[in-house]
This record gives sequence, structure tokens and C-alpha cells, in this order.
Amino acid sequence: MPLRLINVNFQSIKNKKPQLLNLINSMKPDIIVGTETWLTPEHHSSEFFPINQFEIFRRDRPNNAHGGVLIATSREFIFDEVPELNSECEGLWVKTSIAGQPNLYIGAFYRPDQNPKHLEALNESLNNIRAIPNKSIVLAGDFNLPHMDWETPCHISGKPLKNEHESCLDILFEHGLENVVRSETHEAGNTLDLIITNRPGAVNRIRDASRIWSKCANWHTLTLKVRQ
Repeated sequence: MPLRLINVNFQSIKNKKPQLLNLINSMKPDIIVGTETWLTPEHHSSEFFPINQFEIFRRDRPNNAHGGVLIATSREFIFDEVPELNSECEGLWVKTSIAGQPNLYIGAFYRPDQNPKHLEALNESLNNIRAIPNKSIVLAGDFNLPHMDWETPCHISGKPLKNEHESCLDILFEHGLENVVRSETHEAGNTLDLIITNRPGAVNRIRDASRIWSKCANWHTLTLKVRQ
């Protein structure tokens, strides 16, 4: 069955509830992966999401007003958090089981800066999931890799941060993952917000849903369908 997943860089969800509800009503997503929520444990998910429709899984920054990731899943499906897949990176994993289909693992990831520890920790999470048989993986988020040519894919020659970009490509290759987003997701013309999967053939469609949001720097959404 098809699932609709939206990847959003919120750059603070705290003052954007009307836009979020508009997104939900317009796109009718089954799964929302969000980065840069800027939430802390003092914030209740019910302040922003219709919790009768969605179960909200969050990983906040308790001592910092920025960052934070979440995964909101439709209550039509049963998802469970998978804390054993968490690592020191700013990430979060959930999974669901659908009869007759591979277990589906959904991940959220935010790479806030160029410190190599973020990709190293992501690789640790992926190593933990590697041994699980018969699985579908969808990892979405803001990877902050502005100098990548995703058509090739390769680091753009002459641009900085070559080691960081090639490290990410090595990790994806090692785990049999592919980024399916080719369009620009940032006003500077870069593709920063990615949707990565081990089953790219199951992706029906990718499209930009930024028209639904008010004009806000670094705030872009991408929509796809994953056929189980």
C-alpha cells in the first residue's frame, strides 16, 4: 500500500502551527519527518499537532533552543520507536510491521555543522540496522551537504568540504542507500534536505511542496510515496 512521507526543515515549529495544519490538510501525509523543531521537553506535541491523527516521536535538545528532530506517524498505522538504533547524532528511528511486507524503518537526521562526528554517529546507527533482515529503510532530514552533485553522485570539484561529502557517499554506498531527491531544497540553490532509502524503486514520486508554506528561509518540504 502507498505511504506518503513529507520531509520538513521547520526552522522552529513553535510559531508555525497554522502552516503545519495547512500542510497536513493539503498533503494528507502518513508520516512527517521534521528537523530543526527548536522544541524542548517543556513543549507538548499537542500544542502543534492534531494528536488524534498523529503519534509524535521526538528527540529534543534539552539545553539548546535550536535543533531537534521528530517523526509524526498516522494513527492508521502502528509505529514503535527503536531506541537501540539511536546514537550520538541528532537522529531518531521508528518502525512498523505490515503483514506480508518488509519491516519499515523511518529515520530522522539533522547534521547541524561540519563536525565529522555527526556522520560517524549516523554510520553507527546504520551499522546497528544492517543485521536486520528483510527491511525497508527511509532516512530523511537535513544533511547540510551543499556541494554535492546528487545526479552523479559526487562532490563538486573545487568546492570545499570534500572529505565530509565523500564520507557521506561512502556511508550510503556501504549500506546500499540512495538519495532520491535531486531538486534544490534551499534558497541558495543547494540540495540539503534528503530522502534516502534502500529501495529507491519503491518511490513513486518526489515533488516540492514548498508552495504550501509561507516564504521562510531554509523551510522546504518534499513529498513522496513509498509503495510497500
